[in-house]
Amino acid sequence: MEIAPDFFDYFEASAALLDKDKYENHKGRQFIRPEVCRTYNFGEHDKYTNHFAEIVRKAKPVQGTDAVLKAYNIEGDVRIQYKDQSNFQWIARQFGIFEEWKDGIPRTSFKGVVVFRYQTTRRIFLVGPDSLRQLGIKDA
Repeated sequence: MEIAPDFFDYFEASAALLDKDKYENHKGRQFIRPEVCRTYNFGEHDKYTNHFAEIVRKAKPVQGTDAVLKAYNIEGDVRIQYKDQSNFQWIARQFGIFEEWKDGIPRTSFKGVVVFRYQTTRRIFLVGPDSLRQLGIKDA
C-alpha cells in the first residue's frame, strides 16, 4: 500500500479545523447533524426504530404557515407534518435546510422523517404524510 507524501500533512492541517468550535467553524449557518450513524441499518435493529419512533411521538406537533416562529418559541422537540414534496420543500426553505428529494423521499430522512436543529438544542422533525404509520405511531 502506498501513501501519498502529503497524506499526514493533510490530516495535521485538518485537525485544527475539526477542533474549532462548531459555531465558529459554521459561522452561524444551519447544518444537519444526523441523530444516528448513517452507516447503521435501522432495518436490522427494531429497538432503535422503536426508540426513534418514541422520540418523534413525544415531539410537540406544530402546524401553520408560521412554523419557524412557532418551532423557535416552543420548549422541547417539535414535529411538523408535510403533505407532499412541494410542501416539504417550502418548509425546508423556511428553515434553510437541504430540500432535495431522491426516490420519492427527502434526502437525509428515515421513513420520511428529517431531523435537524434550528438555532437551539431542540430537535425539529419534518414528518411525511405516511411517516407516523411507518414508525408504528398511532396516537400522535
